[in-house]
Parts: sequence; C-alpha cells; structure tokens
Amino acid sequence: MVIAKRLVSLILLMLLAALLARGLFEFIPGDKARLVLGERASDAELKAWNHAHGYDLPVAKRLAGYVRGLAHGDLGLSDTEGANKPVWQVLKTRLPATMKLAIAAGLFGAILGLFLAILWARHPGGALDRHLAFLTSLGLVVPTVVLCPLLRWLFAVVLGFVPRGAMYCLARFPL
Repeated sequence: MVIAKRLVSLILLMLLAALLARGLFEFIPGDKARLVLGERASDAELKAWNHAHGYDLPVAKRLAGYVRGLAHGDLGLSDTEGANKPVWQVLKTRLPATMKLAIAAGLFGAILGLFLAILWARHPGGALDRHLAFLTSLGLVVPTVVLCPLLRWLFAVVLGFVPRGAMYCLARFPL
C-alpha cells in the first residue's frame, strides 16, 4: 500500500513538474514560430506552423491539450532536430549517451567525494580544510548552467580526459 501511494505521488509530481515547465515555456517572449523557422519565413509559413503546434489557441487550451497528450503517452513534437520529430524519438537517440554521461559522472563524483571526505576528516583545520571548504561553497553557489560548460571545457579541451566527438546527450551538448 505504501509503494502504491508513493508511485501515485511520483506520477502526480512528474505531471506537475511537466505542466509547470510547459507553462513557463508559454511565457517566453517572442514568436516561437519565428524562432524555429527563422527570420526569412513567410507569414503563411508562420501561420501554418502556429496552427500545426496549436499556438493559435488560448494558453489554457494549449496546456489542457498538453496534459491530455501526456496522459496518452504523447510527449509532443520536438523542433530541436529541425523536422518536427516526436519527442520520444529524440529521447531514444540521446538517452544512451545521457545515461553513459550520468553513470560516469556519478561514479566519478562518488569516488572523488569519498577520497576528499577522507582527506578532509584526517586533516581538520589545515590548509586543505580551507581549500576544500572554499571549493565546496563555490560548487554550491555557481549555477549549473555556468559550471557544466566550464567543467566540460576543462576535462575535454584542456586536460583531454574525455573525447570530443559527435555523440549528443539530452542537454544538446556534443560530447
């Protein structure tokens, strides 16, 4: 019974998060059709794109349609790949690289964290303690959107620890 309650709570939380993200997307300034199709798109192309994606409907109807689609397993269309691919196809192509990256980052973080925690505990109050406290504080306050590209540049370009190739993760960064 507890597992069922938590599963229902998880599903509701995921639905709420998806609805919140989609709702915030609705308030991004600018014409979404113009962003996708470019500055040279004709008025007819913009109108057709807006109609195909439901942007000629009120916001409440768009959000209701989004929730209805989610309930039926329809994640919608992605314009990131150019040709209105279904989101599940984009996820399917990018999920393997994303999982490799997540597993590698988790293992690296766990091993490094354990090593640094042992060092930190063995030498309290010294220079290492101050440096690690500073780095920990810095890691907590620097936004991820700034930290991630910097770390990718450090490990891929400067140190050469990871290869730079044509593999893409869900975050649309080439790996």
